[in-house]
Amino acid sequence: MKSAPPDKTNSAVPATAARGASVKAAILADPEAGARRLVAEEGPALFALAVRLAPDAGDAEELVFRAFARAVERIAQFEDGTNLHAWLRAILLNERRRDLRRAAPLADPDLELPDPAPTPADRTAARSDAEALASALARLPAAFRDVVVLHYYEDLPLAEISVLLAIPLGTVKWRLHQSRELLRAALAPSLAPGN
Repeated sequence: MKSAPPDKTNSAVPATAARGASVKAAILADPEAGARRLVAEEGPALFALAVRLAPDAGDAEELVFRAFARAVERIAQFEDGTNLHAWLRAILLNERRRDLRRAAPLADPDLELPDPAPTPADRTAARSDAEALASALARLPAAFRDVVVLHYYEDLPLAEISVLLAIPLGTVKWRLHQSRELLRAALAPSLAPGN
């Protein structure tokens, strides 16, 4: 007689959904106290994402602030039972897209990276592998950087990235492939023996 397979349901999902509903209720009851709670609970994770998307820490802080302000303003639109962190991440990404549209460059930066050969100042600034990677990631076009950050830093599956960015799955895969190639080219000089 075979025994039933172990229960593989994720018990964290109901807790996450309940937490989202609890935060929503707190904001609706007392917007200021609820907003403080939201920032305390979600701030570090949202800031970590923003730092990887924005050009500098000041812009990342501004991005997170605007995302939280919009979340509190639109908390009634948050659907109970859904993932609060995913909802906030989507708001942050939308705010970042607004920033990119406002600063629309004259040239198309999505096609190639600046010259990946590091200058002496770049070599000095990028002593460790982590610093070199952060520097190369920052030079990626925003559309490519978003996919890399969401996949490798936020551990999102490609299908979820597709939904979150509202682009086809094939485009997500292509951008991830192109990003790897661009990062490989940008990091090659700093990873060469003797550097």
